[in-house]
Amino acid sequence: MPQAVDSASAVQLLSEILGRYGSLEAFLRQLYRELDQPTEEIPRLNLDLPAWMEPLTATAPARGEGPGRHAWRSGERIH
Repeated sequence: MPQAVDSASAVQLLSEILGRYGSLEAFLRQLYRELDQPTEEIPRLNLDLPAWMEPLTATAPARGEGPGRHAWRSGERIH
């Protein structure tokens, strides 16, 4: 069940909004502006990495081959 809003918290929020934006209308304009025009994503740089920085790729045996991670010591596979 949602908690009731403490009136002191609401007053504190309103005072912070008024202190930063000057009015509730200015705050709402800024809020809608940011929703309509989201932050631009900076494009990534495609750099050639040295070999030692390349990510390692693990190759797993095909299903049913090899002892696998989940097997009894007797070799019986656990599915």
